[in-house]
Parts: sequence; C-alpha cells; structure tokens
Amino acid sequence: MTTTLGKPGIHAASGDVDPDDIKDAEPNAVKRETGEALSAIIRDHAELFHAKTAITAPAVLAGLGATVHRQMSWSKETLPAGQTVRGLLEDVRREREADYWGGVAAKVDDKGTVGWAGGARDSGHKVYEALNNPASEVGRQIRGLPYQRRNV
Repeated sequence: MTTTLGKPGIHAASGDVDPDDIKDAEPNAVKRETGEALSAIIRDHAELFHAKTAITAPAVLAGLGATVHRQMSWSKETLPAGQTVRGLLEDVRREREADYWGGVAAKVDDKGTVGWAGGARDSGHKVYEALNNPASEVGRQIRGLPYQRRNV
C-alpha cells in the first residue's frame, strides 16, 4: 500500500488501492514495478527480515514502503538525483533499541522498555521523515548519530 501510494498510503494502511489513486499509471505496470522494487529490498536485506530487527516493525515497514514509492515511475515525490533507497538505508541502525527508535517507531516506558505496539498510522510518517532526511533530528537518531535528546 505505501509503496504504491507513498505517504498517503501510511494512513490508508491495509485498505485496497483504488484505480483512481494511481490514475497516472497503468495498473499492470504498477503491480510489476512495485513487486520488483519490494523484492529487491527484501532480497538485499533478507537477514534483517529473518531476524527480529527494527525493520520488521509495522511503522518502519510503512515508512520504508513510502520511501520506496519515491523511486516508482508514477511517483510525484521522487528521490533527489543520485539518491537511492539503498543509500538512505545504508547507515540506519537496525537494532530494536530505544536510543535509535524510541519516539520514532517505538514507545519507551518509564523503565526504558521499548514497545513496538502502535503501528503504521501512529508512527509511519515519523519513520518516513527519519529515513528520507538523514540530517533531521529523527534521521540522525535512527542512524546512531548525535542529536539533541528529547523526552520519548
């Protein structure tokens, strides 16, 4: 859903894609291109999908799908020239730790326990921001770079 629709797909969650949502693209091409893009991501990062890493959290998958949308031929919000999804993911921390994902894709309780409940609609946009804007506060956080600590 998010790969097909981009950021609007984060709120659409698990609904169906209406042909009007992609009226500027041929439906079979959308299916083929989406399948190829997601297959490449899964193949390139198979070990992360098999292990219990942050990438398997619903909010991270939603933000990642919306990021992948940026390389689709029908996307109106394309990646900058020379930028790739692979490049954006290169230095993202995969560990399910509060230091990286707390307040972005996970909630942290008073005891420091990380909870991955909530999901795509709650945190997908924040994950999208973090993935696509490495210099932002949340972008630096998920990459394990210094950022200004805030309450999470």
